Formats: sequence, structure tokens, C-alpha cells
Amino acid sequence: MEESQDSLAHDPSHILIDRFFREMVPALTSGHVVEIGSRTRSDISRRDLILPHLKYTGFDIIEGNNVDIVGDAHRLPKYFKKRSVDMIYSMSVFEHLAMPWKAVIEMNKVMKKNGIMMHTSHQTWPLHELSWDY
Repeated sequence: MEESQDSLAHDPSHILIDRFFREMVPALTSGHVVEIGSRTRSDISRRDLILPHLKYTGFDIIEGNNVDIVGDAHRLPKYFKKRSVDMIYSMSVFEHLAMPWKAVIEMNKVMKKNGIMMHTSHQTWPLHELSWDY
């Protein structure tokens, strides 16, 4: 049975994701936003949710649509200056990171003080993007 849009609208995770893009992103008056795992999959891109006065960088380990920088999230300071990013977010990426704790440490190195992060992942999902699905 397919979930209706109405049931998704009441799902706590969807409510928080919607709030992030509706309230947190517009709260930045200027700055740099990085999306980890930005490559469009199933024609999904969130670039248009970032307001035009903000610098958006799509970051992914594989080249593709919506990717500005190809690189490894475990080595972010190689691609971004320390304390240069105001916001980092990812959607369904952490289950593909070999060492998610190291990626978070690296994210903290490039984040400005009082920066904002949001990362989502699913509890269960069929295997995909093998062999990098943990």
C-alpha cells in the first residue's frame, strides 16, 4: 500500500526536514551551504531549496548532475577551507559512509562556529549503491 502525501506530511522525520528547509535555511542572511551526496538520483535535487543569496556547493563522491565538487566526505578539509561553511546537510548518505564518525569530525573542521548541520538516513531500506551500502 502506498503512503499518501497526507501521511508523509504528518511523519515526524518529514516534518523536521520540511522545517529545516523552511526555517533554518532562510535564517542565514549570507553564507555557504554544502550538500553532501548531492548527485541527483531519481531526478531529486534540493539545490532549488537553497535561497539565491547563499552559495550552494553540491558535493559527492561520484561525478554527476548537481555535483560541483567530486570528493570524499571523510576528507572535507581537502576541498573546503577550515571554518568556511555555514551549513552542511545530507539526505540518505550516512549509510554509505565507511566511517561516518570520521566524516562528522571532518565536517566540524570546515564548519564555522555556530554552523548548522542536518543529516537524515533511513532505518531500513533495500540494498542499493553496492558495495557502499552499510
